[in-house]
Amino acid sequence: MRLALAATLLIGAALLWLASRRERSRIPAWVSPLAIAIGALGLSVAAASRPGVGWSISSICFSVIAIVLILIVLRDMLRR
Repeated sequence: MRLALAATLLIGAALLWLASRRERSRIPAWVSPLAIAIGALGLSVAAASRPGVGWSISSICFSVIAIVLILIVLRDMLRR
């Protein structure tokens, strides 16, 4: 179940990132960092599904990256 969720998040992030690159005039600038945050969240879920301390640490790191990027996106949205 976790790997399916991770794959869905990664595919969604890739599609969102590609759309933000192709349609720059229509899509807000904060969509690219949001796509990267979703991808980091997908990597976090994938790493959390693996046993071991190293995978747990990498999952935590990817989660922190996702949280920071989401906070940056929220800040950018509230400024405009």
